[in-house]
Amino acid sequence: MRFTLTSIALLPLALALSGCAMNSTGMDYNVPAGEFGGRVMGGQGPITGATVGVYAFGTSGYGSAATLLASTTTDGSGNFGFSSGAYSCPQSNTPLYLLTSGGNTGGGTNADSVLGIALGTCTVAKQNSIVVNEVTTVALAFTMAYYFNDITTGFTAGADSFGGPSVGTSPVYYSQGISLADDYTAHIIVNNSYGGANPGTNGTTIEASKIYTIANILAACVNTTGGAHTGTATVCAKMQSYTANGLSSRPYDTLQMAVMMALNPTVNVTKLYNLIATTPPFAGGLSAAPNDFSIGVSYSASIAGLDVPTAALATLDIDEAGQVWFPSNAAGQVGLGLMSPPAGGIQNIFGGSGMVNPTQVVVDNENTAWVNDYSSSQVTGVSTTSPSTTVTTFSLPGYTSPAITINDDDAVYTGIFSGTLAGLGTIDSLRSSYTAVANSTYGSFPPVSVAGDAVGGDGITVTQVTGTNGYVYHAANGGAAPVSVVTTNSYQGQTIFSGNDLLSLRTKGTTGAADGLCIYSQQACYGFGPANSNHDYGMAIDGLGTLWITESGTGSVLSAPIFSTAPGNGTDYLNAGATQKVNVTELQHGSGQGGTMITPYGIAIDVGGNVWVLNAGCVGTGCTPGNIVISEIIGAAAPTITPVAYQITQASTTTGTEPTY
Repeated sequence: MRFTLTSIALLPLALALSGCAMNSTGMDYNVPAGEFGGRVMGGQGPITGATVGVYAFGTSGYGSAATLLASTTTDGSGNFGFSSGAYSCPQSNTPLYLLTSGGNTGGGTNADSVLGIALGTCTVAKQNSIVVNEVTTVALAFTMAYYFNDITTGFTAGADSFGGPSVGTSPVYYSQGISLADDYTAHIIVNNSYGGANPGTNGTTIEASKIYTIANILAACVNTTGGAHTGTATVCAKMQSYTANGLSSRPYDTLQMAVMMALNPTVNVTKLYNLIATTPPFAGGLSAAPNDFSIGVSYSASIAGLDVPTAALATLDIDEAGQVWFPSNAAGQVGLGLMSPPAGGIQNIFGGSGMVNPTQVVVDNENTAWVNDYSSSQVTGVSTTSPSTTVTTFSLPGYTSPAITINDDDAVYTGIFSGTLAGLGTIDSLRSSYTAVANSTYGSFPPVSVAGDAVGGDGITVTQVTGTNGYVYHAANGGAAPVSVVTTNSYQGQTIFSGNDLLSLRTKGTTGAADGLCIYSQQACYGFGPANSNHDYGMAIDGLGTLWITESGTGSVLSAPIFSTAPGNGTDYLNAGATQKVNVTELQHGSGQGGTMITPYGIAIDVGGNVWVLNAGCVGTGCTPGNIVISEIIGAAAPTITPVAYQITQASTTTGTEPTY
């Protein structure tokens, strides 16, 4: 979350749950490190004579220079070690990583070999005995690619550094995204103690085959003597060429190449896959090239599950501490679900008393997660810091609330429906009352999605449940004088505020046209390119303005970057061609592509750039234990300010911008 000087009081809560809790009286400074060591491996063989460095992440901005704390070299068996007191921790919670460069895997020194590993906080790292290899390098590169040194125009040999924006000097409040990735995310997918993918426990499934496949690609270069940094005569040179993605200066080493694979997961996938050795060092890799290199994780639990009514939408949201909140209506487990990345899984269901079919969640600026009810008049709020004890409910008899959002004044807005009349309901910013504003203009169909913007307006989408037409409305000042776009033979998906416009999704109905993006300022909808009809429902925006969209029909997500170099409104996403489409890239995680998504609806992005997806897996209100509920694509997006409500309630909107902390 981006913090200002006036919101610094919020730091302890957010930092406590992202692994960075500290204060000036309780923080230890310049702590002498204890003994620490491990082994550096190229595939299954040791790397001898490699330089090993322990680094503290940069703190002056994204990709800022790291601080080398200590260095050593590996011996004839690839072992290395740092004696007690070899370096000091700037703070006991300073996040660290380790890089190895050069060394010999048997045929000669390879200057193109750079491997890495996320160590966690300084006091934890000094207690670890680790294996550094291509697998740990994948975890480091994919969880923190957006924190790598600036590569806008190309790479520089030896310029391998991770850093993020931080606040303060004594103590330093380290970048939340780096802390999340370094302390938790990297260790969810890979185990440092043996340098392998984690098997997944407590309902967690990790795309280990994808991780081992990418590691085998890197190993194809590591286990050589490198080569010239031009042409494609060697394996390393080919890998550099295939990962350059148009930059004037292509990657020099395996870490830089891994970062580029993370940032461009659909580029030259087959060519890179074909570099894998006939007998790859890591067993368990994919038997054929995947659609893309993005890494998925899924989380399931018998206590949670979701059913989404026909032509409806389900959403999830992330609080300022990185906790994921989602609706659950599994049999006997109705309410707000909590997924905690530090705890590694789905924790519990809260606040469900009196609820029937919650489908959407939004988190406000007062640390409350709010959930609607598609089938009852109740709207429920649960404290994100004390969910077991602090629950607030509002009731509006005669209306259900199919959709929910936060507006620019921090009021909770709901779409409401009486069976014949739709409109807006409002819980005021003081959380003292709930009022309804019915509006016959919206017709006799339940709202699918509601979005507040930064200037007092609202976006509303409505779908004919028994028909084939969807409607897109922009309502100024809570419901007055709406304007409408009709999307024939299509359902409607989520509507969001992009920072300068309101956007919504058109999704194919039973016989509808291709899915696409509706832009409020244009009062028109535009198809995706390449064209698709895969039932796109949920939408979120990351810290670089890229749209992320769920595809329920394929278990995939789409990303649509800003196309214009001079952004102004929603037309930024349209290409310059005569057909004016929204260019998209598809990341697949359904059956046959990792299997970590089933029927994705809601989508959200956290402060570390992880993409979170909510899956529907119930029939009615009953789920089979083990159904996937939450999916995560590791580090695929640009870091984003959370919760989304914070982005539109500030004096200057921060939607589509990266956090400054």
